[in-house]
Amino acid sequence: MAAFDKAYPDTKMPSDMMDVDFMFRPASIDFANTKSSLEEGAPAYMYLFAWDAPILDGMLKSGHCMEIAFVFNNIHRNEEYNGGTPEAYALAEKVSSTWAAFARTGDPNNALIPLWDPYTVESGATMIFDNIIEARNHHDKELMEIGAMPSLF
Repeated sequence: MAAFDKAYPDTKMPSDMMDVDFMFRPASIDFANTKSSLEEGAPAYMYLFAWDAPILDGMLKSGHCMEIAFVFNNIHRNEEYNGGTPEAYALAEKVSSTWAAFARTGDPNNALIPLWDPYTVESGATMIFDNIIEARNHHDKELMEIGAMPSLF
């Protein structure tokens, strides 16, 4: 529990530990480690979409691929999935601006988010997208080491 509390200090329910992504996250970390270790090429940027949908009394949490509607800023097309709240619309504006900046320049930084440093093996820089967006370094490293399944990379 200590590793979970360190990685996700704002989480209130012990049952939320069941929702930790031990399937996709370790492979993403391994891929980012490999990409950022290359001497040539563009930098890597790691993110975690941690916004919990308010529908179904919060039971859905942050489902797989939920960020896609936020990336394209078209959450109005599936409000039954994201709740259509003012917070959802505000986050969609920030997420879509971030992806647009990355598409234009190869750098996701923009005025709507905190400074997003490129990912490195040493830093583990990860942007956490939630109602409060924050950049963290190796925020879940210990947790991934405890419960991770073997990666494909």
